[in-house]
Amino acid sequence: MKKNEGRLEYDGDSGQSQRKFVEAPPIDMAHLTRHTLGDEEIAREVLDLFLIEMRSAQEVVRGGEETELRAVAHRIKGAARAVGAFGLADIAARIEDEPEEGGHVDDFNGRISDIEHYILSLKGRN
Repeated sequence: MKKNEGRLEYDGDSGQSQRKFVEAPPIDMAHLTRHTLGDEEIAREVLDLFLIEMRSAQEVVRGGEETELRAVAHRIKGAARAVGAFGLADIAARIEDEPEEGGHVDDFNGRISDIEHYILSLKGRN
């Protein structure tokens, strides 16, 4: 089951308190900015490398054996936390703990797609 990530925001302009759900981006850019010391060029390079790693991991996740799947999931969990892709890190942790559960792989692939679209939109190529 996919976990919705986001936050509630309140619209005070309408005179009444209106609540709306705002979906959080798949990468916490504030986290990445802190870890790249505000250097946008380094952040872009980190995201490019992360995307290459995720595409490679997808191949293993699709058809890997349990031992290989656990190892890739562990590696992705750390890489995802480093760049601020915390939702993906959570999914990778579930794969690492329960590699036989096929639903986690579907969640993983969906999240990779979201991340890829997000990174490409940052580059203006979406």
